This record gives sequence, structure tokens and C-alpha cells, in this order.
Amino acid sequence: NSHSPLLHKRRGEDVEKFSSADDTPGTPLFRGLTHREAICVVIPVFSGYAALFSLQRELKSTFNLRYFDAGNATCGPNHSYINATSPAGESFFQTFETGVSMLYIGNLIFRAGHNVFFSFLNPVRRVYVAMSSMMLSMFILIFLSLGVPSGLFGCPDIVWVYVAYMLGGVAIGTFEANLLAVITPLGPTTKLWAIIGMPVGIVIITVLGFFIMNWEIFAFKAVPFYIFVFVFLIVGMLVFGLSIPKDVSHHLHTDESPEPSVVDGDTETPRRGSHSGKPVPKHEAIRAMTFRELIADFKAVKHWLPKIAVHVPAMTINMFAVSVFSPGLLLYLYDQPTFVVNAFGHSYTIRYDLFFVVYNIFFSLGDSLSRKIFYPGSSLCCCCCNKGKGMPVLFPLFSLLFTGAGIGIGLSGFAFIVPLGGFFVAFGNGSLYAQTCGHIDRSINHSHNLISLSTWLFVGDIGSVIGTNVVPLLKKTFT
Repeated sequence: NSHSPLLHKRRGEDVEKFSSADDTPGTPLFRGLTHREAICVVIPVFSGYAALFSLQRELKSTFNLRYFDAGNATCGPNHSYINATSPAGESFFQTFETGVSMLYIGNLIFRAGHNVFFSFLNPVRRVYVAMSSMMLSMFILIFLSLGVPSGLFGCPDIVWVYVAYMLGGVAIGTFEANLLAVITPLGPTTKLWAIIGMPVGIVIITVLGFFIMNWEIFAFKAVPFYIFVFVFLIVGMLVFGLSIPKDVSHHLHTDESPEPSVVDGDTETPRRGSHSGKPVPKHEAIRAMTFRELIADFKAVKHWLPKIAVHVPAMTINMFAVSVFSPGLLLYLYDQPTFVVNAFGHSYTIRYDLFFVVYNIFFSLGDSLSRKIFYPGSSLCCCCCNKGKGMPVLFPLFSLLFTGAGIGIGLSGFAFIVPLGGFFVAFGNGSLYAQTCGHIDRSINHSHNLISLSTWLFVGDIGSVIGTNVVPLLKKTFT
């Protein structure tokens, strides 16, 4: 297979050696070291994402204990408790849940909107913007949870929930496609390490976080995790700045591929900045995307959209299921301090936090394992798949079979097997994600990498928004 990287050893490190330097679909961009440290850039951003969606209950409880007058739903100094069943309490919690949904709305807008709002920045700088946005989100939540100061700039605390969650949505929506585009020149193994970092970042909060909260070590349960993410984001930015863009920049300046790109028999129009009438080298196409270039990519839609036409709706269905079962709806179905689990003819009493530690372990295992197993060319399947050449690119609806099985198990009502349902939902998500990333790299011209990823993730996140908003309706149906 002339397009498959061969791993060689140089000074004890993995080196990906590629057979070609052209810019045809499926050809890795250049020879370079595998950047395992890419995982350290991804983990803190997705830990922040997990802190936002999984610690909502803890954040809500801080409002339940501070500065709220249940009689008239206004802030006050009497530290009264919110009566969730009162009209004021119901109105407040509906407002809070709307604020939390800003995470998904911001994510959806900036999945594609980063190409518009940040068109003056190249993808490397957009990664910095995304990580800074997540840092600011965590900073707000730290002080909001501690109640210092209350009513900053004359705004009620609940307004800052909207701001913090919107910033988190901007961060995730901007970060993912741009980071993947930046590291595409570094080869598929570097990208594999990056996409594995996504579930690892989430599991740090959803498993370790829930486990620590189960022991009630901290008075403000969520604050230590907000602080952890904030500090880790600084580390991630340093790793990104000192390692990855530097290597990409080196290869951008040493690229010697002058020939026009040919896709499906058509020669593409050179981008702005091309030399001597020839297209800009393939790596430079990844470096920046102005608004004019965004329009040009949409005009060239026939070169990339048909190749992800099935992957896009599959991602939408997948993200709907993920938003409902991660753990989403289950937080309401098992919203009791303790509940009984029946298994093997015995009854066991389990705590809420401990149950979700187990659930999130299964969920994270499904997501992490499937990304490694199903990434195209994965050596885990070299003995049984594709005649020893590793995992092939599969039809995307294959992943939804796992998703469907997980949904059925999750709604079965048998708490003992519910974590297995989470495993299957996550396995479908990870396999689809890994397969599509590999498919885009192999099948779509590198100059359309960013727009392809952005479109795929944007439409997919419509499923997330729908799923998040139907959870209250599902809660009434299944409780």
C-alpha cells in the first residue's frame, strides 16, 4: 500500500516515513516524528468540556445554597434555600438549564462559525483562542462557585452561567477542527494520539471527579476540578506552542511540492498567495483560511461534500445519542442519593456518585478503545482485517449498530446493565469519529481538510443540540 506510513526508528523515536510528497488524497503530507505530546494539548480542553456538562448538578447546588430569595426569585443576603417546586424555583431552574445549554449552542455556532468570526486568524492561532476561551470559562466558574464576588458588574450570578457556558461552547467548537487541521501534516499516528486524548480528557473529570466527590472531600465539590482544568490548559498551551506548530512551520517552509492539486480529474484553482501562478503548497493551505477562501471552498463543494455525504447524517444521529446518554438522561432517571440495583438474585444499595463513576468508566472505555481499534490502518486489527494492512475504512452506518444497542440497554430499566449501554453508545461514537477522520485524510484533498472537518462536526452537533433539548421530554416519559 503506497499510501500507508511505514514506522521506522530514529534515535529511539517513532518516525513516519511516507512514500510520496504529492498532494493527492490519501497521501500523508510529509515525513516527521510522531508527536505523542499532542494528547497533552487535547486533554485539558476536553476536561473543561466534561467539567461543563457533567458538573452541572454541583454548580446548580451552589445556587441552591446561596443568595436566593425563594419568595420573589431575586438575589438577597439571607442565604435562603431554593424551593425547586415553587413557581420561583421552577422559573429559576429553567433559566439555569437554558444557561447550561449555551455550551451546545455555542459549540454548534462555532463549529462552522470559526471560519467566519476568526477568518483573520490561521488555525494555529484559533487553537490558542479556543484554549483561552476555555480558561476564561473555568475562571468564571471558579469565582461563581465560591460566590466571590456576587453580582459582578451589576449582573446577577445566573448571567455569568450563560457567559461561562457560551465561552466553553466557543472553545470546543473552534478547537476541534482547527487542531485536527493543524496536525494533519504530522501524519496519522499523531492524529490518533490527539483523538484518543478527547475521551481521556473527559474521563479525568467524569470518573476521577465523580469518585472524589463520592468521598465528599471538598466543601465546594466542583471548584478543584475547575482549577485543575485551568492550570492544565496553561500546560497544554505551552506544549502546543513549544512543539507542534514549530514542527509544522518547519515543514511548511521546506515543502517542495509545486504541482497543482488534482481531484476527480479537475485541477483546482490556486489559492491566494501562490507562487509563479502555481498553487500554494499543501501545508500552507492548512495554515489559514480567509473569508474569501471559505467561499472558494464552498464553490468547490463537489470535491469534498459528496465524500462525507453519509458520514454527516451518521454523525448527527450519533451525537444525538451521545448527548442523551453521556450521561444526560440517566442523571434524571437515577437522581437519588442511593438506589437499589438488582443483580444475580441479590439486591445492592449503591450511591448516586459511585454508580456514575462505574457508568463513566464503561463509557470512557468504549470511546477510547474504539478510537484505537477503528482508526484506519490501526495495527490492533492487522491480524484479522484487510489482509494484514490494518483496519480498513468502513461504511459509517456500521458504527450506529453499536449506538442502537447502547440506547436499548440504557433504556431497559435494569440499572445493573446500564453501564454496558454507555459502553456501546461510546463505542459507536469513537469508531465513527476515528473512521471519519481517517476517511477525510485519505479521500479528500488536503486543502479542503478544514472545511470538511468543520462541516462534518457542525452538522453532527445539530444532533447534540436536539438531544440536549429533548432530555426534559424524555425525563417525563421514562420517569
